[in-house]
Amino acid sequence: MLAAAGAALADVVKVTILVRDMAANLPKVIELRGEFLTEPYPADTLLEVSLLAQPEWQIEIDAIALAHAFALALAR
Repeated sequence: MLAAAGAALADVVKVTILVRDMAANLPKVIELRGEFLTEPYPADTLLEVSLLAQPEWQIEIDAIALAHAFALALAR
């Protein structure tokens, strides 16, 4: 979806991470962050919730990116 909008993971500016069990999933969240994102890391919110959209999910991540074309339009 990022590519379709003219963006990439490097364009992510905000991440919301929902986890079912903070203690059990925090190491995986940190691992995934380092695998897919680079410094400077985007702003993030990490929340523990009782359920996610699918019962078997343990982690759900929502990301907001600023596409270059949009950024250029804003700068005009």
